[in-house]
Amino acid sequence: MSRVRRFDITGQKWAPARQKPFRAPTAWLGLTPEPERSLPALLAGLQGEATVSRERNNVTRLILRGTNRRWLRYLDRAAQLALDVAGGTREGDPHLALAVAHVVLDHDRMLIGLPGDAYDRTAERRKRLAAAIPELEARINTNPLEIS
Repeated sequence: MSRVRRFDITGQKWAPARQKPFRAPTAWLGLTPEPERSLPALLAGLQGEATVSRERNNVTRLILRGTNRRWLRYLDRAAQLALDVAGGTREGDPHLALAVAHVVLDHDRMLIGLPGDAYDRTAERRKRLAAAIPELEARINTNPLEIS
């Protein structure tokens, strides 16, 4: 790489010009708006103590001031709630947990089109959510009044 020397009006040298590598720190904002639209209400329903407005404020703050890593941590929390309901370690509506699992899994699958390693970092979460979806569907389709 050739270095270009720059001079100001007085003839003094400036630091050599450097090229910065291309980074797309806001590329994650270009994905589908589905998570930020639906997750606040779904998570508030699963958590019980959280209000929809508080969840919406969390998402709004992440969208306006957050980073890709913080957004993925938010989705980690959402996915963990759904996984806990699927695994039976948390009480909750399986319909809501199934919706959360689908939203997060669809979002994670779209990460393959973004620069960076977010798709690779979410591989384990995708695998766990894909395994939990049939469990949640089975719980929904099972009628507790049915006698086997």
